[in-house]
Amino acid sequence: MAFLRRELGDPASGFAASLDADSEGEEGTFYVWTPEQVSTALPDAAEAFCHAYDVTPTGSFERGTSVLRDVAQAPRDRFATERAALFAVRAEREAPGTDSKRVTSWNALTISGLARAASLTGDPSLLKDAADAADFLIAQLHDADGRLLRVWNEGRAHVPAFLDDHAAFLEALLDLDRAGADGRYRTRALAVAESIAGRFFDTAQNDLFLTPDDGERLVHRPRSDHDGAMPQSTGLAVVGLLRAAALSGRQEFDDVARRVLGSHGFVLERAPEAFPTLARAALIAERGLSVAVIVGPDGAPETAALAERARRVLTPEDAVVVTAPGEIPDDIDPSWLAGRDAPDGRATAYVCRGTTCSLPTHEPDGIAPLATA
Repeated sequence: MAFLRRELGDPASGFAASLDADSEGEEGTFYVWTPEQVSTALPDAAEAFCHAYDVTPTGSFERGTSVLRDVAQAPRDRFATERAALFAVRAEREAPGTDSKRVTSWNALTISGLARAASLTGDPSLLKDAADAADFLIAQLHDADGRLLRVWNEGRAHVPAFLDDHAAFLEALLDLDRAGADGRYRTRALAVAESIAGRFFDTAQNDLFLTPDDGERLVHRPRSDHDGAMPQSTGLAVVGLLRAAALSGRQEFDDVARRVLGSHGFVLERAPEAFPTLARAALIAERGLSVAVIVGPDGAPETAALAERARRVLTPEDAVVVTAPGEIPDDIDPSWLAGRDAPDGRATAYVCRGTTCSLPTHEPDGIAPLATA
C-alpha cells in the first residue's frame, strides 16, 4: 500500500494509471542496480545484500544491471536498513514519469485487492483506502444520467465505460461489502449488476458484449477477448452477477450469468487455460456460493470476531452478512435471515449454501466453509 500511496496517488483521488519504464532516456535506469552501486551505498553489507537480492556482475537486466529479487526470502526485517539506504540513493535519480489519468477498471481491480487484503489482515486502513478510492469513482466517474465512465484526467471524466469497467467495479463493490464497508456499496453493486444485465447482455445471442447497447453505433459490436494482463471482462462480469444474485436473491442476475456460461462452454472445453476467469465463474455456478450470516449486537466485540473469522476462511466470492437481531439489511435476500437469531442475545454465526446451513456457533473457530459434494 505504501507504493500505491507514494507512487500512484491518494486513494481519495483514485490511483494513477502507470509509471514509465524509461528515465534519463533509457529503460529501467531508475530501478536497477550493479554490484558497484550497491557497494557504494552499502559498504559494510554489499556482499550479503547482493547475494540475497540476486545482484550479480552479469546482471538480470541490460548492461550488467540487476532488478532486485528477494531470492533469499529472509524475514523482511533482515535487510530493512539496507533497503532504506538504497531507497534514499534511488530517490536522487531522475524519476520516471507518471501517467496520471484514472481508469475505472484498473482502479476497481485495485479496490478489490485492498478490500480482500483488509479481510485477511484485519487492517482497517486498507479498507479505508479501498472505500476512499471507490467513493472517488462514484463521485467523479459517472455522467449526468448516473452511467459509469471509463477515464478521468485533469478534472474531467469522459468515455462511456465498457464491460470491463462495469465488471471490475461490480467485483470491487461486492468485495467492499464483504469486507465490512458501508451497506451503500452493496446497493451500488446491484445497480451496476442491473446495468450489465440490461445494457451489455444480448438476449438473442445469450452473450455479453464489450460495449453497451445504448452506446455508439459500431459496424461490429465487439466481445471481450481471453484473459491477459487483465481478467476477461465476460468472465469477471459473470462472477459478479452470480455473487450479486446469491447475495440479493435477484434471479435475473443468475439467469443472465448461466445463459452466458452456456454460450461459452465450448471455449472452456477447447482452451480452458486461456479463460481462467470464465472457468472461475463456471466453478462458482457449479458449486454455488456460501453466505455467512452473523447475527449479534451492533458493535459488540463478539459480533466483530465472528465476522472477521468468516471473512478470513470463506472463499473471496462467498458473502458475509452482519446484522443485529431482528433486522434485515437492505438488498439482502430475506431467506438468508429466516430463522437466524442470536439466542440469549449472544452473537451467533451461520454458514449457508442454498438450503443447507451449518449448526449455529458462538465461537469464531466454529466457522468453516461448507463441504461441497
